[in-house]
Amino acid sequence: MERKKSGNLTGVTSLNVELGSKRLELLHELVPTATNFALLFNQTNSALAEALTRDVQAAGGRLGLQIHVLHAGTERELDTVFATLAQLRAGGLVIGADPFLTGRIELLAALALRHAVPAAFQYHEYAAAGGLMSYGGSVTDSLPARGNRMNDEMSVHGTFRTWQPWCGMSALGG
Repeated sequence: MERKKSGNLTGVTSLNVELGSKRLELLHELVPTATNFALLFNQTNSALAEALTRDVQAAGGRLGLQIHVLHAGTERELDTVFATLAQLRAGGLVIGADPFLTGRIELLAALALRHAVPAAFQYHEYAAAGGLMSYGGSVTDSLPARGNRMNDEMSVHGTFRTWQPWCGMSALGG
């Protein structure tokens, strides 16, 4: 969809919090018998953590699901999180995106696969790395250089395309 330029582009959003509930819903559709799910985020990112927790827990309540909130700010804590998921018998994991977790997309995908935990992350690079599912944008498309290219395109052409969430799934090997 193209729209005519009518003002200045003043910001970019990743819709991480807004799509957390959708990631939970998609996981629940893949594992409909599961009633126990988990949410992972970096506790040092308190603004994101609070909003994402509210969003995912509200969605879990609407779906009749129990949501366990888990935290990781180091790679050692990630190992602990995945061991905890097994103890909780979690049917799936919603991963919140922040710089720490986004920088470990390949590790998160490997841990989810190793522990057989269906997990959803924001960025499509997660599914490309072997993770089960992503719903959101792209890490590379959200970088400042991408924003500059968009701004240049609007200045030259006077139009821009609206963002559409990307939903991807990787094939589970076997």
